[in-house]
Amino acid sequence: MGGRGGLRPFFQLPVYAETQDEYHDRLDAKVAPYGDAWVARGDKRESGERYGRQLFGTSWEYNLVVGWIELQAASDVIKGHYWWTTQARIRLDRRVAHAFEYKEKFTECWLDQDMTSGDVFERLSERLDVAARERPFKGRWIDRTAFNAVGPYVDFAAFLGWNR
Repeated sequence: MGGRGGLRPFFQLPVYAETQDEYHDRLDAKVAPYGDAWVARGDKRESGERYGRQLFGTSWEYNLVVGWIELQAASDVIKGHYWWTTQARIRLDRRVAHAFEYKEKFTECWLDQDMTSGDVFERLSERLDVAARERPFKGRWIDRTAFNAVGPYVDFAAFLGWNR
């Protein structure tokens, strides 16, 4: 399964409209009235809040995905492409489905076969740091949780086919 121009996709990072804390603060504010209403009728607050979370929450950690980044590799380059939502506003209640469309390449990370796997991971991390400060990612949250957990253990030399 190849990517654009013979590149192999190897990692995807979701992009959210806001951070985890911002999302949960907003979700808590939406759910609180349900807890109050259930208490007013003599039921448990937790039951009302659980009901509210079923309306507004999801099985994902966050609900406000606005795009994703796909990292694609060849022997001497890793490129980052991104897809973005076509929806102007993302709702907490998930009642409006939205599509994603490919936008463009946003970064290229040229590599030297003398680099260690740690060097490659560090360079990719730096590129993602820069991207997070630029449009369209500025003010959004690029979820690098899985990338940061797995990346340091990837043998990039073997993955990229470098003969060592």
